[in-house]
Amino acid sequence: MEGGELKIGNVKRNRATAKAPKPDRIAYPLEIPELADASGQALAQVSSGLIKLPVGILNAQDFKTCGHTFRQYLDCHRYWAALVKANPGLSPYSLRHGYAYRGALAGIPLRQLAASMGHNVRTHMKHYGQWTDEAGLDAAFGAANVKLTASQTKRQQQMQQQQ
Repeated sequence: MEGGELKIGNVKRNRATAKAPKPDRIAYPLEIPELADASGQALAQVSSGLIKLPVGILNAQDFKTCGHTFRQYLDCHRYWAALVKANPGLSPYSLRHGYAYRGALAGIPLRQLAASMGHNVRTHMKHYGQWTDEAGLDAAFGAANVKLTASQTKRQQQMQQQQ
């Protein structure tokens, strides 16, 4: 935590990052509609020390170690066990998938969403682009056309006023 913001350190190790490691990035919260202000509450609990992340996460040197420690951390909580039981196939990585999905639904520009998750647009699309479905396309283009129609109507009104 730094200035009320949760920071994520870079743990990816390869030739490029060994020479010029990426700086820490902010873990931007994205609300879960069914859990109003859960992100604010979680940040407050981490900031106050009420929730302590395991040392294995704080000092992780690679993704595998961090992921393994995070899974062990979640497995110790009854709420997580209940979620896994109710949703077969749920894994800690599902939290990342949900974050990407909610960010897209909220209209966060792709470049910013990818950067917040620590990767580029190409990687983001490779892993999360397959979630496009017909209902999502219908909703997105319907909303876009409503905005465009409203914008055109406003422009037409302005032009009529100028005449």
